[in-house]
Parts: sequence; C-alpha cells; structure tokens
Amino acid sequence: NRTISSYAVGMDAVLESDRIKNEIFNQEQDLWQY
Repeated sequence: NRTISSYAVGMDAVLESDRIKNEIFNQEQDLWQY
C-alpha cells in the first residue's frame, strides 16, 4: 500500500485515483450481483 502521490503527479495522479476508485466500485458491485 502506497499513496498515489509517491509515484504520480498532477493529472496522472487524478487519473490513477479515478481508475482505482472505479476498480473498487466494480468489485463491490460484483459482490452484490450474486
């Protein structure tokens, strides 16, 4: 576990955080589908 700011800056950090947020959201949705 590391912070996004330790390896991404600026717009890359925003895009990476959105990607992680969507990935977690999708995993949670998959849990509720079954």
